[in-house]
Amino acid sequence: MSRLALILLCAPALLLGAVAVPNPRAASLTIAPAETTVTVGDSFTLRVLVDAVPDLKGADLVYGYTPARLSFTSALMGGALAGIGGSSIDFLLPDVTAPADSVIYDAARLTGTGSGPGVVVFLTFASHTQGNATVNCLSSDLRDSNNAPLDPSCAGALIHILGPVPTLATSWTRLKARYR
Repeated sequence: MSRLALILLCAPALLLGAVAVPNPRAASLTIAPAETTVTVGDSFTLRVLVDAVPDLKGADLVYGYTPARLSFTSALMGGALAGIGGSSIDFLLPDVTAPADSVIYDAARLTGTGSGPGVVVFLTFASHTQGNATVNCLSSDLRDSNNAPLDPSCAGALIHILGPVPTLATSWTRLKARYR
């Protein structure tokens, strides 16, 4: 066989192997609401949502946040992993470096499987100072019943924190003058 025939036979196979094939099990994680407005001192909850995933067994999520404006207060497992019946476990790993600026959340389904679309976790934060803050996805790993990765993409959120609205102090003299 000539070299040219060999090249013509092998070239399509090499080109097909070089084309990236997307993972059919790929999932996406989003935060809802993606943008929200709160006032200083408010506590608010963000939902981490997963799209349609028929077999969800575990999640390992790391979210970073703006520590000067926000503090993390709690996490609660959502229905995508908790599901109906069966047992599950979730836990938070503490951020041991100062200032605390990330949330490390692990959850697994012990019996049965979860599925999406649905909420993976509810993350609750408290706002401290006026300005804009972000909650960004630093790392995400979702697994199915065979412990195969689901290769999720993930997105963060923007939080607008408004300060207190100044009001004009009303004295008794001003009040009397207004209604006379």
